[in-house]
This record gives sequence, C-alpha cells and structure tokens, in this order.
Amino acid sequence: MRVTVDERDGDLVLRLEGELDIETTVFVLAAVDDEHLAGITGALVIDLAALTFVDSSGLAALLHLDQRARAAGTTLVLAHPRANLDRLLDITGVRHLLTVEGTSPTVR
Repeated sequence: MRVTVDERDGDLVLRLEGELDIETTVFVLAAVDDEHLAGITGALVIDLAALTFVDSSGLAALLHLDQRARAAGTTLVLAHPRANLDRLLDITGVRHLLTVEGTSPTVR
C-alpha cells in the first residue's frame, strides 16, 4: 500500500495505490489526522484509481474517514473507484452513505 497526501485547491487528496485490507488500513487512517482535517477548506478526496483491492476492513476504514470528515465539517469524496469497489459499495448497501465521483478509466 502506498499513500500519497497532497493539498490541492483547498482539498486534502489521498492517493491510494495497492490493496486496502486488514493489514494496510492503519496506513490510510494514519495519513489523515485531525490537524489535516481542520486545515482544509474543501473536501477530503480519496483517489482510488490505483487501488487494486478492497476488503471489508478497507471499506470500514473509508466509512471511518467519512465520519471523521463530517465531524470536522467537511465531506469525504471517493474519486475514481474501480469496479471491485463499486460492486462492494452496492452489495453492502453503503453507497448512499458516501459521495462517489467518477470511475476508474482503467476498468470501465
């Protein structure tokens, strides 16, 4: 798992590469602290275009980041999810809880 953090136009952007599972969620959660969230004027954007796998613990981490973003007064945006995450959002019934934008051009 590779996590890159960048600020762009008021957004805090996390780019995730690799697999988001029980062993790697800690890296994603550690990349966003309350100080980061308090300092952004836009959204917390998770760029998922290079994420190759997500399991239930990865989905739980994304939902946790959504809760933290809301508590900080901002929005979590899942950007460019691949088909496997799109399907996971649908079959778990949580898509309506999250803001999802775009699809990964490498998959669709």
